[in-house]
Amino acid sequence: MSSEASEQETFTRICLLGTGSFGNVLKVKSSKTNEVVAVKVFNRTTTKRESAMREFKTMRRLTHVNVVSALKFYEGKDKFYLLMELCEHNSLKELMTVRLTFTDTEAKFFMRDVLNGLIYLHAEGVVHRDVKLANLLLDLHLNVKSPSSSGTQNVV
Repeated sequence: MSSEASEQETFTRICLLGTGSFGNVLKVKSSKTNEVVAVKVFNRTTTKRESAMREFKTMRRLTHVNVVSALKFYEGKDKFYLLMELCEHNSLKELMTVRLTFTDTEAKFFMRDVLNGLIYLHAEGVVHRDVKLANLLLDLHLNVKSPSSSGTQNVV
């Protein structure tokens, strides 16, 4: 991400976290605050401004320990940038590849977080349409977080 995203703040790309039909999700570091965050990069050629802004506004209003938070939205010449909280431990899918199995206690812990996040999203009129291990992220404290922007639909 370059200075085209914002005149006040630039970001240094650390690594690619994932890809999708929308574009890429990157791990970046702010030159202004040194904060490390995730950024979802949309191409203007494939994403309308209204869609990207709607996703940001939906994420911004959702505040729950089991839902990824939106931080900022920037518009560049060719791209839109949605800055989000970074989930340092990637996804449940990646953890499953390393661990292969979970104890009953661990499974209950993770399932409780998944259900709490989904219940919250539904209560807020948001339906997650792509629940899978790869879309269930883990923060620094191993809380499971649903990226509210991944395959969601507002129903209210």
